[in-house]
Amino acid sequence: MIYQHSVSTVLVSVSSVVVAGTFAFGNSVKTLFESILFLFATHPFDIGDNVIIEETVYTVVKFDLLSSVLRTAEKSTVYMSNAELAAKEITNLRRSPDMIDWLILEVDAFTPQRSLRELQTRLSHWLGKRSMHFYPTFEMEIQDVKLMNKMSVRFWIQHRGNFQNRKKMRMRRQTVYLKLLRICEQLKIGYVLPSQEVVYDDGPTSWAIGATGRNPDDLFPEEKTLKKGKTTKKGNEDDERKVIAARTIVS
Repeated sequence: MIYQHSVSTVLVSVSSVVVAGTFAFGNSVKTLFESILFLFATHPFDIGDNVIIEETVYTVVKFDLLSSVLRTAEKSTVYMSNAELAAKEITNLRRSPDMIDWLILEVDAFTPQRSLRELQTRLSHWLGKRSMHFYPTFEMEIQDVKLMNKMSVRFWIQHRGNFQNRKKMRMRRQTVYLKLLRICEQLKIGYVLPSQEVVYDDGPTSWAIGATGRNPDDLFPEEKTLKKGKTTKKGNEDDERKVIAARTIVS
């Protein structure tokens, strides 16, 4: 007996409270524990860092014990729980080393190999003069060929710095694209869409113009002959009416 209460009665009451508390607060305690580990053990970002989560770039605005506030490039504010963030893959751009950017250029599939080698040489020379922003060495590879007439060429270019400053990264990428276009213009490297046949559907009669630009009347000579026949017949009928009218006047 404890203070005139049986031990079994006390234990049953305490057990009931513990079980009820486990059901009521068990998930909250687990979430709190995961958030503490996420913030203080993992600590994947600080305020102001640009991070990539599920292929979307966010800027960390603030974070507390249970949740974090993120902002997209479109200035949309996103709230995420730290327990949810702990289960996602997070790329921190500020903490990343000098990063590699890849650009894709689509050219004619039958572009001479010597032109592609000259393109690679000129671009490497241009990057070497801008060593403050880029590494002089880069990789160029043929990614794929589509429809047997278009070839995708990929360039792997390493920047001097990471992509924390998204504006500077976009400006550097734009500069490389413009230089690539200028080199391609000088080497006459490009891509032109192949000629396509155009089909015109005009009621019961359809005709087509291909790459040679043929006259639709040449595609249906029998119809052209019928049209001429109709015109000639109509002309004869007009002449007959004129003759009948003249005879009537004479009479």
